[in-house]
Amino acid sequence: MARSGKAFYRGLVLIFLTWCLCGCTDAVELTDKDNELVAEYLSNLLLRYEDGFGDGLHYPKAGVQDAEDVSQSEPPTVTEEPSPEADVQTSPYQGVENHLPVGQLPSEEPVAAGQPGDDQQNVGESAEEEPVPKLPVGLSEIFKDFGIRVKYSGHNAHVRYREGNDAYVVLPHDRKNMLVVVDFRVTNAKKGRNKVNLGKYDVSNPFSTGGESSGDGITYVLRSAQGSQYEAEVSLLNNGGLNRLRVSLPRKGSAKASLIFEVPKDFVMEGTTLEVKRGEDTANVPL
Repeated sequence: MARSGKAFYRGLVLIFLTWCLCGCTDAVELTDKDNELVAEYLSNLLLRYEDGFGDGLHYPKAGVQDAEDVSQSEPPTVTEEPSPEADVQTSPYQGVENHLPVGQLPSEEPVAAGQPGDDQQNVGESAEEEPVPKLPVGLSEIFKDFGIRVKYSGHNAHVRYREGNDAYVVLPHDRKNMLVVVDFRVTNAKKGRNKVNLGKYDVSNPFSTGGESSGDGITYVLRSAQGSQYEAEVSLLNNGGLNRLRVSLPRKGSAKASLIFEVPKDFVMEGTTLEVKRGEDTANVPL
């Protein structure tokens, strides 16, 4: 059926050609260009129905060929214009010029936050070399090597002072002065009898064997709130006073001991402190 159809179309082609070339009318003269168009058209008809040639010649629709040519052609080279920001080199110090220390240029290596510089290191080293002041201690800590506990019990101001049945009356050296007497209670801390002799540890005593140079000497200074200071006087009391205490205490026994200071009559007691110091230990007693 397929072959009879092809033969039919071939016959029509032959009849058409015979009519075109040998028609009843006068012969038509064709130019070379017309002959080429007729030949191309006839070839298309023949090839369209010939086995092995598929659909014969292809006439793509308008615009398809142009699209294929564009897809097969190489893509145009696009030259990107450099951004104005690309020419600017980013610096690690950009934006920190206003935050740099005075005198430091952006080209210098910045000091990291929290990292001490040379000046800070020198300050730290010098601070470490300074000795740390020792904290004040209790009053009994000063006298612990003597086996006694000392507790402040009060103070009074006197124009002259006599302690109980003591035969000695302590007078100021100057009538314009007065005496400040500071009292203490001294208790034996040993399990047995304790013979105490603090006179040789009094720095003001010229006969002391435990002077200030040996580090065992004891000093007693009265300091006022206004900054004036006074050293303890020789008390001439029965037991010598605390600074030159000479007493024998039984087990758990105690005795009264005093310190006497000569001060002006207009001396203000408010804010006054007694400083007792031995070696590196210092005890401050507010009066």
